[in-house]
Amino acid sequence: WGKNSINPKKYGIEANVSWESAITDNINVVQRTTDALAFAVAAAIESRCVTILDATGRNTAAASATWDNATVASRRPSDDLAVAKQSISNSKQQSYKADTAILNPYEMAYLLANDSIMSSFAPSLAEVMKTGDLGFVLGLKLLESPWKVTDSVKVVNARQCALWKQVRPLETSIIDDAGISKTMRVYEYGEGICLAPKAIADITNTKT
Repeated sequence: WGKNSINPKKYGIEANVSWESAITDNINVVQRTTDALAFAVAAAIESRCVTILDATGRNTAAASATWDNATVASRRPSDDLAVAKQSISNSKQQSYKADTAILNPYEMAYLLANDSIMSSFAPSLAEVMKTGDLGFVLGLKLLESPWKVTDSVKVVNARQCALWKQVRPLETSIIDDAGISKTMRVYEYGEGICLAPKAIADITNTKT
């Protein structure tokens, strides 16, 4: 074991709403703006968390075939997920149990539409088709993120691979300049660190 150090960073954004807009009854401009700012901060943190998982020393393996392969029968994402799980657990010194797959919406779409995957859900296929929620595949919780780049899928042990150290939780401040405007600020203070690269496996070459 080695000592790990992190330097927390403030993730924040602000916006200004005029006094005239703030007092308009049509929509709650202040609340809608604050919600949008909170989403932007959360997105920045999610992007950072995904980047942290690109740590040196993680396991990698190329997909048996691209998940969007023109030959439908060649698409075998379940095989690739199984190999990724095995690469994380196949170590006597640093063995982890994979529990989560992180996918870009592009790869998620082809996973949902994959014939072998969908046929394995035959008893509950109607519900899957209705909700689009597979839940788990090979014991892996499916986590979709637009910040995960395409052409690869991550399989991880979510509790052990990395840590987000939240020094201060998400906070909101509204500064009122009477008769002029309101300034909304949303911010969070923290940083992430990869603790166990071997608890991460990348499936590469998933996109044609």
